[in-house]
Amino acid sequence: MKATRLSAAVPEAGVPLPAELTARLRAAANLEERGERPVGGSIALLSEAGLLADDGGTDPVRIARGLMQVGAANLSIGRLWEGHVNALRLIRLHGSAALQRDVDRWIAGGALLGVWGADGRVPVTLDASGAHLDGCKRFASGLGTVSHALVTVGSASEVRLALVDVTDQGRADPSGWDMQGMRATASGGYDFCGLRVQDIRWVGGPGVYLQEPHFVGGVWRIAALQAGAAIGLLDEAAGSFAPWAGCRPSRNRLD
Repeated sequence: MKATRLSAAVPEAGVPLPAELTARLRAAANLEERGERPVGGSIALLSEAGLLADDGGTDPVRIARGLMQVGAANLSIGRLWEGHVNALRLIRLHGSAALQRDVDRWIAGGALLGVWGADGRVPVTLDASGAHLDGCKRFASGLGTVSHALVTVGSASEVRLALVDVTDQGRADPSGWDMQGMRATASGGYDFCGLRVQDIRWVGGPGVYLQEPHFVGGVWRIAALQAGAAIGLLDEAAGSFAPWAGCRPSRNRLD
């Protein structure tokens, strides 16, 4: 006898990811959460499945369903993937043709993108000379895993997007991050002080980050991820308290 999972409400015809992929992501989740396994292996699985090349612009329903699946299986990996999709979409909307070609090449070589918008105690801006960045970001997801981050520089209507190589771990501080269920995202602080403007790539002009329908409208990605996570939690809770002996929910109905 098998209990019906809540995730069975997702039509199988609309599910884009293979069951083997989500099963492997699920199997890695606890090890990644405890810091016993790096998240790079799970990110590589997404890359091998071709998911890191998709910005959701052509078929957002496919990405939404995929985020639901991954969120149910491994929330930290889902959060990192969502950030990557967001960054790639912004680059393809606002970046130059040359930048888009470079980013596609980096992704093919294993790069992972992110969007880091939350300012730290000192917001990220240009310094007085205009030649360097100043300030830091907090809640920067994927420290040590994200290779290039889209960083907001400045504020209000003049905010700009800069694509920055963030592989310098001497600038990263994940020590303050202890969010249960998402520890593996390593969402800490990153110091941008002194980075040369000549070493960053601007994406669009002032204000493009706030353009609709892509700014607030882009919340569909996070909503899909959270919906999948909620379904996964409810399924696990229901299975833990199943009143019948030896009965566990079938694990792959969202897969």
